Amino acid sequence: MSNHVDNLLRELRSRPDDADLSGLEAAVSRKIAREQATRTVAPIGVSFQLAVVCLALFLGLAVAGIRGYSGMPQRLNSEIIVLSDDGALAPSVLLGGGT
Repeated sequence: MSNHVDNLLRELRSRPDDADLSGLEAAVSRKIAREQATRTVAPIGVSFQLAVVCLALFLGLAVAGIRGYSGMPQRLNSEIIVLSDDGALAPSVLLGGGT
């Protein structure tokens, strides 16, 4: 395999240059500088992102406020159910035969 690569490199070295590459680095640097100079942050994109973040924050606060609203049914943990006044009706008590 290495002989094949060596042969290809020797063949490539023996060919004449197709183009002059002496100014390539400077040309690439100029093109990069030109692209960076023309690149700006789109104000529409930033304002849209800000609007999305504010909307997400508003919805999160609204959901948190609704969840804390006392008119909504409260989710009870199993420990609270067993220790409540109607704990005798809990399935664990009924199945276990305790009162």
